[in-house]
Amino acid sequence: MTADLFFDDGSPLRSAFEVDRSVVDLVLHSRSGEDPPRNPDYYAALELLLVRLRQIGAVVEDILVDSKVAVKLPMEMRRLRLEFPIDLSEQSDLTMLRKEICSAQRPVAQRPGSRGGNNHKRIRIRVRLPSALDEDRLRGLSID
Repeated sequence: MTADLFFDDGSPLRSAFEVDRSVVDLVLHSRSGEDPPRNPDYYAALELLLVRLRQIGAVVEDILVDSKVAVKLPMEMRRLRLEFPIDLSEQSDLTMLRKEICSAQRPVAQRPGSRGGNNHKRIRIRVRLPSALDEDRLRGLSID
């Protein structure tokens, strides 16, 4: 749906804009071993999100590490080194894709002097949908 624009004085512009709700960002929070643990089902949650996104025809446009350290870096340094876009309908093994996503997180936004890195960081997944996101379906509340 398009919307008209108006100057601050109320006079109309001869222009229109629209909000594209077919592109959304999903943020998966990091996992930690704190007591109590934070997001202990990280891997299962990521895989289930991928399954449900595939069911609604989503394409993964980008994945960025979205941690406190990472958000201070340029976007190019936050991006996972994967081939984008990822058309989920063409992915036969979402467990393998989940493992690739997790593995690609390790070197991103490591603190100076750190070794190894972790594969369950806070990530921002940008997806393109064929239509507006049905949040209940994504959450598993209204699967056909």
